[in-house]
Amino acid sequence: MNQSKSTHSLVASCYGTVKKKNEDFSSDCSIAHKNIIMVADGIGTSAFSERASKEIVNKGIKYFKKEKEAVVNLKRYFSEIQRHLDILIDKDQNIITEKDYGSTLITAIETRDKIHIGYVGNGAIFHIRGNFTEFEETVYYLPWVCVNYLNPHTIPDKGKPTLFKHFGVKKMGVPTVPTVISLEKDLEHAGDIIVICTDGISSQDHLEVGEDEYENLWIEGSITLRILLNKLRNYLKKGDYSNTSLKLFLKTYKQQLEKDIVSDDFAIGIIITETALKYQKKHQDETGED
Repeated sequence: MNQSKSTHSLVASCYGTVKKKNEDFSSDCSIAHKNIIMVADGIGTSAFSERASKEIVNKGIKYFKKEKEAVVNLKRYFSEIQRHLDILIDKDQNIITEKDYGSTLITAIETRDKIHIGYVGNGAIFHIRGNFTEFEETVYYLPWVCVNYLNPHTIPDKGKPTLFKHFGVKKMGVPTVPTVISLEKDLEHAGDIIVICTDGISSQDHLEVGEDEYENLWIEGSITLRILLNKLRNYLKKGDYSNTSLKLFLKTYKQQLEKDIVSDDFAIGIIITETALKYQKKHQDETGED
């Protein structure tokens, strides 16, 4: 089979770190008519956080492999994740404080006509237009090219963002009811690209805000996002579309971040819809770009 002719939606994920202990985790899968990506970030101040993030993601993948209903119920899914974590916590005799087993979670699920997204915590959910490659690189940040839908579940505490919603020990009273977003897919024009990531790559509550002498507010740009868009642009223009090539793309992105960009662990997942891939192929055929 010639992979370059595939027009199915693509899905991939990866995680990495520059620290001794990696507390982030990710996974992806394609089941029936669903493409699923998940990323989780174990809370650094929480004991067993690396186990929590891994358990949450692995349980999520198992949940959807058993789920037979066509309708996506993210609130029930998040409730099942917390129930699974409660069982682990009840069995663990090493629990030291009520802050143990803390983790965030972002999940995106593509169905036939929608993309369902649920999250607790922080990080980013980037919705990128399938034709963003036609824009000049200097305008990648314009709202109609790439938008972050994630409003972090954090509050300021002594100048730093503190999570008020995440997974963890149930008796803390921390809610795990997710914020849910349902996105109608663009099936008629350029399609959609969804990227989810933990705060090691990007999160609105980590961006610096400044004010100049004219009282204009300025928000810090994200170098990790700019690198991602540049690499994604090159990937799409090559035209070799497969889950394998997409995973390789994320691997090279991961290696660049680990080399000299990030100082934290991170996880990332991506879905490129079938419509976006078809649009890219058609555009390349019409313009002769490669």
